[in-house]
Amino acid sequence: LLRILEGGSLLGVLKGIGELEKRIDEEEDPIRSNQFVEHLISQILMWHRDQVLRAAGGRSELLFFPEKSGSGRPLEQVEKRVDQARLAYQRNMKLSVCLERIFL
Repeated sequence: LLRILEGGSLLGVLKGIGELEKRIDEEEDPIRSNQFVEHLISQILMWHRDQVLRAAGGRSELLFFPEKSGSGRPLEQVEKRVDQARLAYQRNMKLSVCLERIFL
């Protein structure tokens, strides 16, 4: 997903989200699916944290993804959206809808 976000186009993001959802739907083990989604959400938070640190002039050795570029949203706003998306997914909302709420 993070590679997809770098492209920056809305169509690219939506297509990437659709591919992720298809991959998760094909997984037969619901525990593995949930672990994958939790890992994905953690990656999103780490990526955004890097953007905030980069904008504040932080040292590059503190970044998880030093090669990725930023989103420009305040950290609190992203954290709130991610928490809402996580809760929505736990309540059986489609992953694509949950991720779209974070990025769009």
